[in-house]
Amino acid sequence: MSKRITRSTAIPAYDSQETTSDLATASLLPEHQLDPQSHTMATQETPVTSDNISTMNSPVSTEEEALDRRIEEQQREQRLRRKRRWLELTDAGETPNFDPNNNYTLSSQSFRSNNEDSQQRPSEGTWGRFQLPNPRYTGKSWTELQIYLTDLKARFLMQPASFCYDHQKVLFASSCFEGFVKRRWTNFVTNGGGVHLDQITWPEFNIWIRGTVLDAPTRCLETSAKLARCFMKPEQSFRNFVDYYESVEAELPDPLPDSFRVCTVIHRLTPELRTQLVSRNIPTTWTELINNGTQAEAVLKNTTKRTETDPTPATNNNRPSSDQAARTPQTNRSSQSGIICYKCGTPGHISTKCTEPNCSTCNSDRHTTARHQGSRHDIATPATEPNTLRVGTTTK
Repeated sequence: MSKRITRSTAIPAYDSQETTSDLATASLLPEHQLDPQSHTMATQETPVTSDNISTMNSPVSTEEEALDRRIEEQQREQRLRRKRRWLELTDAGETPNFDPNNNYTLSSQSFRSNNEDSQQRPSEGTWGRFQLPNPRYTGKSWTELQIYLTDLKARFLMQPASFCYDHQKVLFASSCFEGFVKRRWTNFVTNGGGVHLDQITWPEFNIWIRGTVLDAPTRCLETSAKLARCFMKPEQSFRNFVDYYESVEAELPDPLPDSFRVCTVIHRLTPELRTQLVSRNIPTTWTELINNGTQAEAVLKNTTKRTETDPTPATNNNRPSSDQAARTPQTNRSSQSGIICYKCGTPGHISTKCTEPNCSTCNSDRHTTARHQGSRHDIATPATEPNTLRVGTTTK
């Protein structure tokens, strides 16, 4: 009994119910079965009371509150970023495909889908290893501006992590300027009344860069004048002419209907190609015009090659006189243009534009060679005497 009292007096009293039950169990065991090390540690433990429970839980609760505050700040920043992005797309004339007030939450299914997408799609580092060339902009035309903005949009989509904010996009886009656009941008930044690069938004940059080209009415006036002077050259191919016409037409503020474009291009083709094009059927769409025009040009080339290889004899209507044939025997063959002068037999022009005299015997323009040879006069003398009669004089 004295031993049990000694053992119980060595262990201090605890208020915790769990500790009391452990001590009660230990008191029922013999002294030689007790673990001296655990017994000694138990005697040295700090008693757990209701006063220090709140003190032990306070660091955990403080950390949890700090994490909650950080999560709320991140969610607020994401909402602001979505709203800014929504406004940027709206100002640029695009339709956003997301709700700016919607809070995206990652579920287990969406997390798996994101992981699958990340495995299938190349990472941004993969795109960076390709060393993509930077787009260039010199401000020459509206078409160049459209190509430049399209290249920038593609770069932003390929490297979204590098262009999260507006100032990153503005800095990269402005570094691609050349020529007078670079000088105007430098003057705008340095003399813009305290405007900093990190304060310029992407919609403001779009408004500024659209001002580097001519306004819509001026572009319409200049482009209309260019289209009026646009005609296909004899040595020009059909596809080359259409490409040039499209490049000029792209400067118009508003697109033209296909029916008007097709008719305009047909009237500006060469006569041979225009005749061959409309001989089968008149195209109604731009695609039909391209296809039919290419086929018509190929047919004309094959016809010209056959004509050069096996020329056909001249008809009676276009046959020159015997005197003209004696002087120019090689002119019976038609040239590539297919036009032969009826008066001199030389290819390349018509009789109304011929510079040769009408009479090859006396070089007179008052009669022809056939009339001179058929007259009673000597061949070496003119068939008609020059008119020496003065106006206002009378003869006796």
